[in-house]
Parts: sequence; structure tokens; C-alpha cells
Amino acid sequence: MPSGKTLSVAMALRNAVMFRRLAPRLATQRWTQRSTRCYAMIPECEETGLPLLGAAARAREVAPQLWSALFERDEPYVVIDDFLGPDAVAAMREDAARLRDVGRFGPSRSVGRDGVAFDKEAVLSCEPEPSDFDDAPHVLVYTRDMLLTLPEQLNGFLEAAGAAQRVSTSAYGTKLAVTLPSGAYPRHVDNACADGSGPADKRWLTVIFYLQDDRWRGGGALRLWVPDGDGPGEPVDVEPVGDRLVCFFSDRIVHEVLPTEDPDALRYAHTLWLVNEGVCDASRPGQATVAAHFPP
Repeated sequence: MPSGKTLSVAMALRNAVMFRRLAPRLATQRWTQRSTRCYAMIPECEETGLPLLGAAARAREVAPQLWSALFERDEPYVVIDDFLGPDAVAAMREDAARLRDVGRFGPSRSVGRDGVAFDKEAVLSCEPEPSDFDDAPHVLVYTRDMLLTLPEQLNGFLEAAGAAQRVSTSAYGTKLAVTLPSGAYPRHVDNACADGSGPADKRWLTVIFYLQDDRWRGGGALRLWVPDGDGPGEPVDVEPVGDRLVCFFSDRIVHEVLPTEDPDALRYAHTLWLVNEGVCDASRPGQATVAAHFPP
């Protein structure tokens, strides 16, 4: 397990084994469907009683696309729309709202390249835990299904290609965030460990899933700075419409979130960080672009 110092930098990389135990442990529990929520739209597994979102099956379906785009063609990012469907997105959004209602959200913090943590303006977040199941079953099942499926799928491609690196199946990072009206994320790179001298932040792939309605027009675009030689790169804006999955390398892509524009809208995003066991060093691809944005 990572050290306490690593946890503060890596946004709580934790042991995925607890999610492997989620289904059998929760199969003996019962939870109440609240009349104000849309859970009736989501079928349940007859054996475990867990909601069936289809995230594991979708992860298996999109893994070849992620492998081909990110690893073989060296594309800077991948956008996949219609990942789970509007019912699953609505259920996860209601889970997120419930977690906020019960006080699980707090100020969202990031760590700068200087190692100093700071609060993001008008952004709240939490790190969903199995103990949140009664309030957020769909968020927990999505997290579990993705963690137990996507790393193993990508590792199959890495092994077949003879690559030395692997996606960890025992550590991960996660964050469920809500951006309030006018909120934004400053420009940053998720894994800023560039020379191996700092805490071992080993986040490798960032996987963001947006929980808005698919007709979202509230601003808050994800701005990605696409590497282009030694310069700062070209900005590309990705709208955070619901049911959209966005993936990119955590240690290469400089990005930010533009301010939300609708005074009545809340922007929800669920982020998973997949981890590897490689060593941070300045020779990794994309570091010239990172350095252009954040000179020493």
C-alpha cells in the first residue's frame, strides 16, 4: 500500500481488494428504495441484489479502443459517448446528490508541482467508499466494475505487446466531484511527479465519467492541452455532457476545467485513476509540454 505521504499526492490510492469483496458482503444487506429516486429503472442481479449498470461489459468493449488509441497510435485522449445509458447516469447523479446531502462532500483539493495542496474554487468532492453503499449503490457498483475489469483488459494487451509495464490491479485513485456555479479547476497535470524525487505518485490513466444530462449546456468544459512538439500544445475543449467517458494519460496531459456558466447547474464528474508501478522520470512522453506550462 502507498505511504501516507503518497496518499496526499495521489488522491488516496487505495486497495482494490475491498471492491472485490463488495458483492458477496452486500448480498446479505438490504437497502430501501426512496420514492424520490429513479432506482426502479435499474435492474438488479438476482443473486447479489446489486444494481446492474453494465459497466463491466462496457469496459471490456471499449478496452480495445483505449488500447489502440492511447498506446498504439499515441493519441492524447479518447472520448467515448453513450457509455452506460441515461438511466444509469441519472441513478449515479442521484447517488452523488445524496452523498452531498448527507455531508460526504468537502472542499476538493489538488497538489501543485511544488507539492503544496490547495482548494479548488467552488468545487466539492469525496472519495466513495464501500460504506457509502446505502446512499450511493450505483456509484459504488460502477467503481467496482470498472476497477475489476478495465485494468485486467488493458494488461492483456500490454502483455501481448511485450510491454514491461502493467496497470495495477491492487491500487487505484477515485474522486466524485461537483462543481458549483462559477466553479473551475486550475490548469494542472494529475501526476506531476516528473523526476522521481518526490512522493511516488503512480497514477497512469485518468478515466472521467460525466453524470450530467446529455443535453448539458452549462459550460464547465474540460480543456485538454494536446502535446505539439516542445511548446505548450493546442487547447481542445471537451464538453462534460452526461454519459461521456474521457480517458488520457495522467502524467502527460495538462488540463483544466473552464468555469460553469449556468447559475442553477451543478457539474458532476466521477474520476478513476488507474495506476502502474513504473518510476516517474523526465523522459516520459509529454514532459516537454508539461514543462512548457509549468517551467521550473
